[in-house]
Parts: sequence; C-alpha cells; structure tokens
Amino acid sequence: MQIPRVVVTGVGTVNPIGLNVEEFWQGLVAGKSGIGPITKFDTSNFRVKVSAEVKNFDPTMYMDLKTVDRNSRTVHLAIAAAREAIESAGLDMSQECAERVGVCVASQLDSGYKDKQIEVIEKRGPRRIDPLLVAKSSPSGAAMQVGMLLGAKGPNTSVNSLCASGTDAIGNAFNFIRLGYADLMIAGGADATISTVSIAGIDILGALSREP
Repeated sequence: MQIPRVVVTGVGTVNPIGLNVEEFWQGLVAGKSGIGPITKFDTSNFRVKVSAEVKNFDPTMYMDLKTVDRNSRTVHLAIAAAREAIESAGLDMSQECAERVGVCVASQLDSGYKDKQIEVIEKRGPRRIDPLLVAKSSPSGAAMQVGMLLGAKGPNTSVNSLCASGTDAIGNAFNFIRLGYADLMIAGGADATISTVSIAGIDILGALSREP
C-alpha cells in the first residue's frame, strides 16, 4: 500500500501580533511584539503583570451573533482562523465530500469563561449560571463548532498536551489523512487562557516570565 503524501494547503491565524496571516507576517517582519500589560483583569495581587493578548478581535466578522453568544472566546478564535485557512486553501466545501473532511483542534477549558461563572455562583447562586456552561467550556468545543459551521462531517477530535497541543493536532490530522480516514483535515490550536486562575496556576509552576 502506497502511503499518500500529505501537504498543508492553507493557513489561518488570530494572535497577539495579527488578526490574520498577512497582519501576522507584516508584524513579524517589522519586529512587532504582542506582549504588554494584562488588561483582562486587575493584576494588583499578581506577580505576573504581562501577557500576550489578542486585541480588537470582532467575532461577528466570522459568525452570526447567535453563534457568538453560544460559544466561548476560544471557539471564536478557532472559527476565525479556520475560516481563513479554508479561504487560503481555495476550498469550496460544497464541492467536497463532507464525510471525508475532518477536524482536529487543540484547546483546553476556557478558564476566563469559567472565572465569570464562578462569580455568578458566588453572587447569584448555582441556578443562575449559563445553561450552556458545559458546551462552552468543553475542551472539544472548538473542534465540534468548527466542524459544524464549516460542514466538516469526517473525523472530529481534540487534543490537550499543554504547549505542544497545536503541533500535536497537526500531527494527528496528518495521520488521519495518511491512514486513509480523511482526505482533508482542518487542524490547529486555539485558547483563551489569560484569566486569574490560569495566570496564578502557571505562575506557581514558575513557567511565566514576570518581565515584559
């Protein structure tokens, strides 16, 4: 059996340096840094006060308001990058066999969203949390939503191996194609982890810089 050649045909990104591939590339060429003071929460009691935040991102440019409301920021970022990758590849999903197009997106719990729900419980009680909490905070939520919105009905999976997650997702997608489970795979990683819990937890491990 001949092992098929697997290639990358399109790319997409939303990150602290650029909201798309072109902005990101131009920012890299110009030596732009995406690192700055944390603005997502009050850092007065935190040793770490800098991070790389995605700013000026408008999810409604990539999905309708209902989809925005029903999903977390992690999913918003994943959908935006996936749409750009599809466009970059020149793919017309209506012409593809949906059952042969898969998704593998690396993500973890959206800790910022969880922080907000903890506040709701403390202030208003457990019956007042978002009824979509489980769907919004699921590590597999990004992969599921990308698959549903883009019409990819093939293999759908997610991975979480910390800093190597995005690379692992691409490797898994490579194997899905190489082993014949899919003809096309949408793969990558998305996270929205700048929150009190995430910053405090990772700082305790000594894995965050306190210098800009």
